[in-house]
Parts: sequence; structure tokens; C-alpha cells
Amino acid sequence: MKLALLVLLACVACETPTPSLRLRFEDGPVGLCPSADCTQIPMTCRTWMSIRIIDPADRVSPYLSQCVEVLPNVKEDMCALRRVVLEQTPIPIRDLEVQVALFPESMIRMDPSTGEPICPAGTEYDAVNGFPIASQDAPAVGGRAFYQPNDEFVLVPLACANLDLVSGCDGPGAVEISAQVNDFDSRVTFNGPMTVSVGEPVPAAEFYTLPTSRLQTLEPAPGQTWAGGVDDPFMGFACLAVLDDAPQSTTTLVCREATAADTLVTWPNPSDAALGKRASAGVRLSKAALDQLLAALSMPSFPEHGLTIGLVLDRNGDAVPNQMVTATAPMGSTRPPPTVQYFSFDRSMVGGTRTTGSGVWASTDAEFGTTFTATSGVGLPVSRIGGQIDGRVTIVVLQFGIGTGG
Repeated sequence: MKLALLVLLACVACETPTPSLRLRFEDGPVGLCPSADCTQIPMTCRTWMSIRIIDPADRVSPYLSQCVEVLPNVKEDMCALRRVVLEQTPIPIRDLEVQVALFPESMIRMDPSTGEPICPAGTEYDAVNGFPIASQDAPAVGGRAFYQPNDEFVLVPLACANLDLVSGCDGPGAVEISAQVNDFDSRVTFNGPMTVSVGEPVPAAEFYTLPTSRLQTLEPAPGQTWAGGVDDPFMGFACLAVLDDAPQSTTTLVCREATAADTLVTWPNPSDAALGKRASAGVRLSKAALDQLLAALSMPSFPEHGLTIGLVLDRNGDAVPNQMVTATAPMGSTRPPPTVQYFSFDRSMVGGTRTTGSGVWASTDAEFGTTFTATSGVGLPVSRIGGQIDGRVTIVVLQFGIGTGG
């Protein structure tokens, strides 16, 4: 009886939101999980969770086919599965099959047009115990169960036949991340509710994209900072994503150059000698502030492919007026030269050729990877990376007197 209670508590800890889905790790001789308790099952590698809801009579056209990266908690165990939110997809009221599987990054491919992850869909399950049948493409962890219309929840037993695929990575990640977040308007550290994460944008057709599935969530750390790690090195850029915890907020990105040689990536990083690698702190932009800026730009809604919003500041964080911001497109760009617009002091309109007392400017057409530069008599020129990323606001803070050459 005591063992059954422990198993029940373990599966409740891994309950996901609506529709109700509960996961139970099988630690017997068939299930092969090291424990029924999610806290005792490691998950130290980047892992994707596949959730499929299908009609048993039609296995080709699922009602739900979700592939999402699991964001591990600081303990790096299977309890991180409870963070996965099921997509709100209408399903018919009939008997259905529910499949859950975990895959390592090596088994995930990206949709070339959207950048969204695609999990393997060909997993075969044992007709008796519901566990994945051993094969070259079998998941690290998986199982299936059946849903009937009167069921309050679906309990899916999971087997761990290939656990090493998602538990064989060492440490918190190949790259250590540390970040601070400032408010766009006050320019001081923001401590309100928000989600802070990090990821690398990827090209998709003409524009770059950084879907939520490619973001690794950071955790609050001492000193009003955020910290974490990513398993794989950055290949060219790293972006700190900040999403204010308010309805209809838009994610802001502060991006910098980062390569496989970087084992520590920080925001801000004023000591970085390379111009492109220098970056400000992350930026929280309230919905009210964004709406005001969009109205001044005569945009009735947020642009599909994103835009860049910038600030020119002095070393104390005060706006610097009468500054011209130049935009240099990335090498090899085939798009028209990027443009820059300047906001009035009260940010109610755009116009002119230099910053006003607000210090705020925008570029609605700059390709991602564009270098923005401001030159002032109060300091050396300062440059930062920005440009359009689908559905995101890229923030570029040009702050004089910060860093080598700024």
C-alpha cells in the first residue's frame, strides 16, 4: 500500500494542464525506469516531448500532434514534464489513443519553412503493455493509453528502455548563461513577474524566427539576475528573450553574437572586446509602451515579421538627443538598405533625422544581423546587433560609456 501511494504521488507531480494528462513511470522489469518518482529519473540533455492523440482506426491523421522542447528545472529530472502545456485542440467525443514519447535532440528535425520542431511519428507500441517496441527509432521514454469520453483524465504509463538518450549529458549545459533585465521606460532593474529565456534565431525563408520551442527558460538567481545553461553551443547569435507576465504581451529580444567558443554568455557583457558580441541587459517592454510606439509608427497591429526598437543613452541611462543612428545590413544581404525612424519627445509620432529627448528610435525593415551604430561627442561610437525576427520585438540599446568602445 505504501508503494502504491508513492507511485501515485509521483504521477501527480507530473500532471500536465488541460486536458488532464497524467504520467506514471514504470520501474518494474518491463518498464525499466530507475524509479516511479520523477525526481529520481535524470533528464540532463535537451529533450523534446511528443504528444499524439489519434483515432485507433486512423493512425495517419492525428487530432493532436504536438512536439515541444521540455524545459528542465534546476534539478534536471523528469518532473520538468509538468511544465509542458498541451495545445488547445478540439478532439471528438469518442475512444481515442494517447501517445507520449520523449526524444533527444538528435532525433528532432526542424520544419524548413516555419522553424518549428518535428518529432518522429512512426513509434510502434506493444499491444499488451503499451510501451514502445524496440527499434532504431524508438524514443528514450514512451508509452500509450486509451481515452474514453467519460474519463476524467488519461493515465499514460511510461517505459524507460533508452533513458541514456536524454540523461547522458553532464552538468547544467555546455554554455553558462547569466542575465539582468531592465525596464524599457525606467531603465532600472525590473523585478516584476516575467519569463526570461535564451535561444538562437534561425533563418526561415526571408526572415529569421525564434519559436518558443527553441527557447531555454532561465531561473531567478542571486543579485537580481537570471541564470541557467544550454547544452549546445551557439552557432552565430544568442538572444535573451523577456516576456512580461501580462495579457497580450510581446516577447522582446536582446541579441548578441555568440559562437561555439563561448562557454559563458551574459547580458550585459560590457567587457567583450568584439563589437558584435557586446550587448545590453535584457529589456522588459510593457504592452502599454509597445502600443504607444506602434501607434506612432501608424501600425494598427504588431507586424508579422517583427521590428527593432532602440534607445540611445548616456552612461547614466539617460536619453541622449540629437543622435543619428546608422544601420549596416549584414554581409551578403539582398534586401534594400535598412531605414531608421526617430520618435518625438513624448513618443506620439515619428519624424526628423536624429533622436529627440526620448532617445527612442525604430527600424521596421532591418534584416536580422543588422549592426546599429550611434556616434556622440560624449563617448566613442557604440554598436549593437538587431533586426527583424518573426513575432518578436528586437531591442537595441546604444549606451555610451559602457564597454570597450562604447
